[in-house]
Amino acid sequence: FMNNTKTRLAESVNLGIMLPEVCLVSHIARVLHLTPSTVQALIRRGEIPAKKIGRSWVISRTEFLRSISNRDPLRILVD
Repeated sequence: FMNNTKTRLAESVNLGIMLPEVCLVSHIARVLHLTPSTVQALIRRGEIPAKKIGRSWVISRTEFLRSISNRDPLRILVD
């Protein structure tokens, strides 16, 4: 499972999946092949940088890509 997730993440980023400049949880969940609730948990833990606007979390594409490039993507999932 974990190895497949790391491979899919690398492929997603390397293939240049276009993310909007301001992403929603659903965008990030799709790229990471996770559920939206898992992405929200990662945001609450500070693993994915995001800001809450109203009832929605928004994620800067630049900050998201920087955060995953600075660490092993699996670390996000297993910590």
